[in-house]
Parts: sequence; C-alpha cells; structure tokens
Amino acid sequence: MKKEIKTEKVASAPNILSQAIESNNLVFLSGQIGVDTEWKLVEGGIETETSKVMENIKTVLEASGVTMESIIKVTIYVIDISTAKIINEVYTSYFETQLPVREMVEVRALPLGAQIEISVIAEKS
Repeated sequence: MKKEIKTEKVASAPNILSQAIESNNLVFLSGQIGVDTEWKLVEGGIETETSKVMENIKTVLEASGVTMESIIKVTIYVIDISTAKIINEVYTSYFETQLPVREMVEVRALPLGAQIEISVIAEKS
C-alpha cells in the first residue's frame, strides 16, 4: 500500500506530484531543487543550491520518519557537470556513515532555472 508523505516545510507542487511516497518500507522522494516554501530559488550559486536541496531532502525524509542515513539511492541532475567537485563537497557533508549509491547526470535545463535537482530513495527499517 502506498502512503503519501507531505510537509509544509518544503515547497510542494500541488496536483502535479507528491513530495514523497512510502511503499513497501521504501520512501521515494520527488526531485528537489533549491527553493524555499514560496518556490523562490535560493541565490548564491551551486554550493548554496546544493545545500538547500539537501536540506529539503532531509526535511521530507524526517516527515517520513527516516534520516539521511536511510538513503540507499540518489540521482543528481546538473546543468554543468564541471560543478561536480563543489556538489560532492556539500553532498558528502550530509552523510555520517556509508554513502548511498548514486549517479550524476548533466541535463540541458531544470525547473525555475535551477542548477541542480536531486531525487532519492530511502529505506525504512
């Protein structure tokens, strides 16, 4: 059975997608970009955007009852793969133990002109 996860602490696209869905002890998060609850993209470049994305992910995961350490799979979309070093520095700071499996893919464009979007799958124990 599927269960929708939703928090008002992170921007949500009503009638378009769910922030997250829990199914069979897995939590699937929709892609997150670096926006506040009013859908305003944070300023400050790729480092700031990556931090905001990771904070959004952390917040949605907490609403589902899991932590960042529960993440098992990550997909990162970027508009400039040359920013990978900066992204990796921010990204890895959010994990205390084993890093999840991951891929990073360069894309032409992202919503609202974002430079990065990240989706994750986490496991509930």
